[in-house]
Amino acid sequence: MRIIAGSKRGQSIDAPAGMNTRPTTDRVRESLMSSIMSRKGSFDGCCVLDAFAGSGALAFESLSRGAVHATLCDISRDALSCIKRNATRLGYSVYAVSVLHLDLLRDCARLRTRSFDVAFFDPPYRIEARVVVSLINALFIEGILKPDALAVYEFSNVSQEDFSELLDHTPLRLDAYKSFGSTRCAFLVYDTQRERN
Repeated sequence: MRIIAGSKRGQSIDAPAGMNTRPTTDRVRESLMSSIMSRKGSFDGCCVLDAFAGSGALAFESLSRGAVHATLCDISRDALSCIKRNATRLGYSVYAVSVLHLDLLRDCARLRTRSFDVAFFDPPYRIEARVVVSLINALFIEGILKPDALAVYEFSNVSQEDFSELLDHTPLRLDAYKSFGSTRCAFLVYDTQRERN
């Protein structure tokens, strides 16, 4: 894999060995970044959360495009080692990258001292969408995701209609839903009007 654009364009990054990690393809990553840029304007000054980081490709792509800090979480020690190697290769210091051995589904409170403008959720497909939606909602409620943050959730086998139903009793709003072959992405925002209703 390679960084697609920005200050680190063309530089290579590794994926963890084995089948437990499913790196986002270059084509999907480029489409995700373009969609985020169209909504946020740019990554300049953004703090980014990569919740199920794997190789860290989404976070590193964000940093390359102007994000000032990325927090990468994973429960796999192999993935964390790979992330640290990639950060070193790309020249990112501890001031730009935080790598946490953390299962956000069990302990998102550890992030309470941080706040993020953009957050990526690309969990193993075996984790049900309702569980991830609940996590995203909790991160907004706790203030870990800023009120105007954009949450990007990558998944499969959930139609737009079914996904929208998952949001019915939350303040989350589906800003966009995109399909890339078998991969689907939901762009979620926090709707303060729905919070009050």
